[in-house]
Amino acid sequence: MINYEPVIATELYEDETINQLTGGRVYAGEFPSEFSSQYPHILVAEMDNVDVSYTDNKARASEIDIQVNIWIKADDNIGPLQTAVDNKMKSLNCKRITVSSFNESERDAFRKAFLYRTIVKLEEENK
Repeated sequence: MINYEPVIATELYEDETINQLTGGRVYAGEFPSEFSSQYPHILVAEMDNVDVSYTDNKARASEIDIQVNIWIKADDNIGPLQTAVDNKMKSLNCKRITVSSFNESERDAFRKAFLYRTIVKLEEENK
């Protein structure tokens, strides 16, 4: 099994456009509370990780669902950041399978959650 959450977070962080638009606020797993009022920011969370291919009783690939949450100030334009994230995820062979929007009035924020699916080969782990 591979932990793909930090891999995706690193790829997003290292993307020049995304890094510039977020001020480097791209996180995996847990969001540092001291930055909760700084926008925009991204949190990457692995939602599912299932072995899908076996050879000789060893997993050879996993289907992984990754949620990318983008927060912006309630009155900001999410368009450029969501486009940059979507383009980067597609370049990583991640297929967008759903998108949900949330108004978070208690934080004066807007969040968009993108769920992506990818298949990752695990052959190197089993040698």
